[in-house]
Amino acid sequence: MDSFAWMELTILLQDRLGIGLSDTDIAGIATIRDLLLLSIERRTRARPFALVAIDVERWLAPTGALLTVLGLVLFVLNRLVMRVVFRLQFTGIQRLPETGPLLIAPNHVSYLDAPAIAAALPWHQLRRLYWAGDVLRLFSNPLSRLFSRATHLFPVDSRHPGAALEIATPVLKAGNVLVWFPEGWRSPDGSLQRFLPGVGQLLLRTGTPAVPTIIAGTFEAWPRGRRIPRFHRITVTFGHPEPLVCLRANAVGRTDEERAANALHQRLFALGAEANATAGSAAGAAQAADPVGQARQ
Repeated sequence: MDSFAWMELTILLQDRLGIGLSDTDIAGIATIRDLLLLSIERRTRARPFALVAIDVERWLAPTGALLTVLGLVLFVLNRLVMRVVFRLQFTGIQRLPETGPLLIAPNHVSYLDAPAIAAALPWHQLRRLYWAGDVLRLFSNPLSRLFSRATHLFPVDSRHPGAALEIATPVLKAGNVLVWFPEGWRSPDGSLQRFLPGVGQLLLRTGTPAVPTIIAGTFEAWPRGRRIPRFHRITVTFGHPEPLVCLRANAVGRTDEERAANALHQRLFALGAEANATAGSAAGAAQAADPVGQARQ
């Protein structure tokens, strides 16, 4: 079993049976018998371990005036950097509803993906926007915790993926906007990876419409394995909100969460093809309008 399969299995065990497996637990599992014995042991304990160490109410509570102003300043600086340095362009923003819960589901290829999404959204959406952040990377010191609080980041532990669903569910049920990367990790080659079932479970729990979103250019700017980013144009394309009933009806899968995740994957793949075709047409039109520049090339 690869890392994707283990993540899928741990999500299902946590969500359906309340059984949590850490990285240490997984490393010690060699056979199905090992898995069954450990699951029985954890099921017997039956304690919600993942949420004990995280003060969920603190991170989901509305920010006061000072933190709101700090968040605004940070978002303005981020927008300035993304639009000036990376020449950010975005389309489809008019497709996002003004009110109500919304799950934005982008592809994930770079650390620049989240800043690109934030720079593309208007302030009235940013005020009710939430993100999930790794508890070890983004909540390890007072400064990073202040940044996370001001920008509506809430902590999740990658060793306990079921806990992330438990925290994300009240975010959407409160009528907020949530950015959720369905692939679960940054693509190593820039291509769209398979979706983990967590996004399907989250949609089923909340009934929230999902917006497939394609981010292009961030892989070229800052791929996995590169220490510092390089300059490259970044584009963000927002698709049409997809109601849960449509996602469940128009895809294959053994369960409702698999069908919802697979359908969203298909929408995202189609949106990416559409965005690439549009970009190719625009490039062709630019070359036709500038024959001198084309001859120089």
